[in-house]
Amino acid sequence: MPEVETMQWLVYTLLGAGVLAAAVRPARLAFLLDLNAEAFISQVKKLVRADNIDRATRLARFIPHAPAGRAALSFLEAYRNGVRDVEMLGQIMDADLGDLDSELRRPRWSVPVAVACCAAGLALGISGGRSLAGAPLVLAGAAAVLVAAGFFKSSDVRRKTALVRRELLGLVGQDVSAGSRG
Repeated sequence: MPEVETMQWLVYTLLGAGVLAAAVRPARLAFLLDLNAEAFISQVKKLVRADNIDRATRLARFIPHAPAGRAALSFLEAYRNGVRDVEMLGQIMDADLGDLDSELRRPRWSVPVAVACCAAGLALGISGGRSLAGAPLVLAGAAAVLVAAGFFKSSDVRRKTALVRRELLGLVGQDVSAGSRG
């Protein structure tokens, strides 16, 4: 029966590799590219209205990997240099962001590797005559959930970046140096 144990070990190894590969993208999005956009933009707007552009710029520099932070940083640096045209500021932010969709899809290998490993593990399990109930099915399901989480998280990062962009460009039309009156 060592052949059965080896086959089972291989099935679990393939499925485990699939889960790990599937976890790379959502982990990268959650821990490297994401930020609490509402709190961030609230603080940046408060600092800009108080005419404290340097401090707002330092705040944006603390999160250089997040697209929303990079957009804010490019806006603040241009604003500090005297750019007040909304279209020009929008173009500066867009140029600094580059190809956001491509960045959010990285690493490109994680989804195909996860799918291939899980498919191979499940196929090997079926060909071995075993039932796929239990752990193999749970592992394959976990990989599928992680792949889906990556897609949802990338749309969340995209939404937060758009929020920061919209809020900062909205500041230009207001008298930002007047401070908050209330």
